[in-house]
Formats: sequence, C-alpha cells, structure tokens
Amino acid sequence: MATANPAPAGENVQAFSIEQNKALWAEISENVSEARLLERYAVIAIAAYWAFLIKDGQVPLTRHNYLEWTLIPALLAILGGLRSMALLSRLTLMGRYLRETENLMGYRGWETFLEASYREGSKPFLATGILIWICILLMSVVVPLLFGYFGFAPH
Repeated sequence: MATANPAPAGENVQAFSIEQNKALWAEISENVSEARLLERYAVIAIAAYWAFLIKDGQVPLTRHNYLEWTLIPALLAILGGLRSMALLSRLTLMGRYLRETENLMGYRGWETFLEASYREGSKPFLATGILIWICILLMSVVVPLLFGYFGFAPH
C-alpha cells in the first residue's frame, strides 16, 4: 500500500524548492542535449545509409529505386522529429512550471525573463525544433534527387 508523502513545511519548503529547481534544470539541460544529439545522429545515419547504397555502385540511383534511397532516411527523419518534439514539449512544460514557481515566489528568474521576450503564444524552442526536422526530412528526399540530377551516384 502506497503512503502519501507529507507536504514540506516551513524551512523545508525552501529547501525542497531549491532541490526541485536544481533537478528540473538538470533535466532541462539533459533534454536539450538529447534533442541536439538526436538531430546530429539522424543526419549521420542518413549519410551512412546513402554511403552504403553508393558503395561499389551496387544500388545505383534510378527512377525505379528512388523510394529505396528515400524511404529509410525519411523514416529516420520522421521518427527522430517525433521523439524530438516529445522532448521539446516536455521542456516547454517544465519551463511553464518554473515560470509559475518564480511568479509564486515573487522573483524574476530566467523563465520569467524569457517569457517577457516572446510574442504571445509563441514557443521558439519548439518552433526551431520543428524547422530543423523539416529540413532534415527535406534533405532526405531532395539529396537523392540531386545525386541523380548531377550524376553523383554511380551507374
């Protein structure tokens, strides 16, 4: 049977708040790093896949196998983008919680400062994350076209 944790009181509230803030900022930092690594690894994986197809000219790029050149890279971009959006949505949620905590405590912290610099309803971190993944998805479809157009793929 689960027991409820007692709510901190008095001095313990401040200590709890400090520790919670530290934990949230550590998680935020980790999530940002994970999102950036995900972007980097997706681009590397797509390039490695194309290198595998190009190697020794075993899978030449033609109109008949264009899907073979784009399907896996596009899936990597879509799945990576979904994972990244989940991370960035969580970051947005943590930022909102920190802002509310800052407002309740009556001090102007980093999240309150950031909110003042945004337009109403904008989420710049989420927007740039979406833009990056759209670019990676476009790259996964356009680069094979360029390979074929400029004759970079072995025939």
